[in-house]
Amino acid sequence: MDFAEFYRVTSPRTLRYAYGLTGDLAQAQDVVQEAYIRAWQRWRRLSGYDDAEAWLRLVVSRLVFDWWRHLRVRRNAPVEQPAAVPPPSEDTMLVVAALKKLPERQRQALALHYLLDVSVAEIATELGVSEGTVKSWLSRGRDNLATVLKAELAQVPVGSADDVAELGRRRRRTKVAATVTAAGLVVIAVIVLATAVLGRNRTMPPPPTVNPTGSPMEFSTLRRVGSMPLDGLAFPEVAIVNGRAYAIDLSGTGVTVLSMSLADGTPAWPPVTLPPLAGGADGVTPRILATPDAILVLAGAATSSGWQTTAWMIDPATGEQRWHFNGSVEPDAVQLFPGVAVFPGARPGTIAGIDLRTGATRWQVSAAAQRVFGMGAPGDLARSDLGVGVPETGNSDGKMYVADGQSTITEYAAATGVPTGRVWHGIPPNDGFLAYHGDIYIRSARELYRLHVDDGSLVRVFTGGGVTAVAPCDLDDVCLIDATESGGRNVVALHDGRTKWTVSVPDAAFLDPVGLTLRVAPVGDGPVILLDSDGREVLRTARSSRVLRLDAGNFLVCEWTGDASVRLSGVPVSTLRAQSLGVLSVRAGQLAGDESALVAVVNGELVLYSIAR
Repeated sequence: MDFAEFYRVTSPRTLRYAYGLTGDLAQAQDVVQEAYIRAWQRWRRLSGYDDAEAWLRLVVSRLVFDWWRHLRVRRNAPVEQPAAVPPPSEDTMLVVAALKKLPERQRQALALHYLLDVSVAEIATELGVSEGTVKSWLSRGRDNLATVLKAELAQVPVGSADDVAELGRRRRRTKVAATVTAAGLVVIAVIVLATAVLGRNRTMPPPPTVNPTGSPMEFSTLRRVGSMPLDGLAFPEVAIVNGRAYAIDLSGTGVTVLSMSLADGTPAWPPVTLPPLAGGADGVTPRILATPDAILVLAGAATSSGWQTTAWMIDPATGEQRWHFNGSVEPDAVQLFPGVAVFPGARPGTIAGIDLRTGATRWQVSAAAQRVFGMGAPGDLARSDLGVGVPETGNSDGKMYVADGQSTITEYAAATGVPTGRVWHGIPPNDGFLAYHGDIYIRSARELYRLHVDDGSLVRVFTGGGVTAVAPCDLDDVCLIDATESGGRNVVALHDGRTKWTVSVPDAAFLDPVGLTLRVAPVGDGPVILLDSDGREVLRTARSSRVLRLDAGNFLVCEWTGDASVRLSGVPVSTLRAQSLGVLSVRAGQLAGDESALVAVVNGELVLYSIAR
């Protein structure tokens, strides 16, 4: 499909989606026009995506949120009067007014599901939330829409005596609206919105031929919802996925796994105690990798002969142990791909692919791997369950890359371990890799190279005094830290191989994407700085702070004090200004957030808090 056909097929749906998010048709048209301009500029790459329309909606969502952020300024600016159009029908006025009163998350879910026919599973993937959350938004949205419509209809003035026929029609509508189901009201809303949008005769100039973010959130102080006893577990690690929190810990010589529903804080299944570790718990590093389909628990210990690690696969539906695996792999090196767990170095000089359901070895590749990694995608920036940054697990594209330490990178199908035939030689000596958005970035001492996997081109995209860190920092951009020859540090954003902006941060040492913002942490005791996608500082926090993503746009700032307590602040996408939520007695690493939920280990309990109105 060329761009002209893509535009013709998708632009009506995209405009309806943008209108559903803004409630302002003129603004929706402006947003959609800008989104298609950006798509046209990237069409060579975008045309190869499995779902280019999802990328487009991601851009639309971000542009809408920028509009919300600057709405106050825009309201004070002179606005051109729109062309005269026929007045909307009363149905249109009622439904649009009702939609505007819904919470933004519910409105976004309704727009995707009922205006664009996007499935619940696809919405969950696109918005980076669980399917249960999407169903909840849809259900509450339908109920709220019904309630608001009834209230709006109750306030409609009755016609005069001179217009009896119109009065009768209006009463009939009121009676129907008061008795139909909420789903029926949404269908009415879909029809009315589609008619209103498609009936407006404002055309966008046609182009030549050529994974969404979080909705604004209203934070509130911590509200305890439920808890589970930890039975004396001392150092649990907490992870969240698909509407549940999971905690693991070493207890004596074994490992215990707990699960908690984020809906009410109750156990999803009873605590699971795994078999004792052969060498005991001393010196063991625990780790949990949680996906909607599998809970992988890792317990590894470094020995004189290398790492010794035991892995258990837990069924997330029942808590039953599916299988366990012993190998010489370092826990942090384990990768999850669709249907398979990849264990680099499971046996000396090999990489093993283990079936997530059966535990059977699907394949084994003989390779002395310097590094094994998968390709990150823009949609990862919206997935709250990934925590801060884009981790090297949970890869969704099914392609595995192996760097052999001898200037070669080989691509494999992760499901089968079979080489795809794409091999790249001549990789320069390097200090690490970042695979993001169809490119592999190769960091050397002073340069950054970009390997484009589709055509195999390898180009140097940056040269400086010393490249010390690289991370994604926008939908299409990567950022790096350059240690200048004068001793300073710059954060540099690259777009399509060109410098987009440069910001001086004298003591910058670490970079992490936090949704669509970038966290810049210092070497010493300086502050942590958050930069937006244009390089502007939007927040400054203490060095001891940690940032938790709730979704792509909203996040928590956790600042630890000297008495093992943490001061929590919510930062909504609409303002990017910190709002105090309260203080908890909790150690670092013992809390996790997802959307409006916060799970923390407090006074021997795993506690669920609500942090939104």
